[in-house]
Amino acid sequence: LAMQFDVWNVVFLVILGPLFEEWIFRKELISRTRKYGEKTAIVFSALFFGLVHMSLFQFFYAFALGLMFGYVYVRTSKLRYSVAMHFMGGVVAPWVVTNIDIDSLMNVLTSAENGDGTAMMQWMGQNATGMMIFGIYMLLYFGLIIAGVVLLIRERKNFEFYTAPEELPRGVRTSTAILNVGVVTYIVVT
Repeated sequence: LAMQFDVWNVVFLVILGPLFEEWIFRKELISRTRKYGEKTAIVFSALFFGLVHMSLFQFFYAFALGLMFGYVYVRTSKLRYSVAMHFMGGVVAPWVVTNIDIDSLMNVLTSAENGDGTAMMQWMGQNATGMMIFGIYMLLYFGLIIAGVVLLIRERKNFEFYTAPEELPRGVRTSTAILNVGVVTYIVVT
């Protein structure tokens, strides 16, 4: 769906999707649950963000991204940073993939397995620009992942979580924040 160019896809996936999701899961959820503890609010927001995607495949990376977006929001209180990160992952990545003719690539790979190497060379010539964009994107993507992991390890002692006025004590955070009727119902529905 994200890779089909349609005016409604642009409106809903490119503009409204990141704005609405970040507003709901960062601004509203974190702002309302932050008084019970920043860690609790971030995990709560990330859990809901992962579940709303309603896909087991998307849940895990959406949850991980939700943790990162939540921490950035908690430290800056600015929604624009998480919206920009959401936009980069949810809009730029699908756009990069649309520059490559995936259907013809599958046909060419089948031909190459059967011994027709010229079809692959011809496909590469026809999709050189798309492959170049994809290659640059992947280099940047993996470079940022490596830089992020290095910074995460190096700066792990500098992560700050401030004590909230109504911080839930250890041992009851999960049962109070997640194991209540409303949240369990949301988890079951999603």
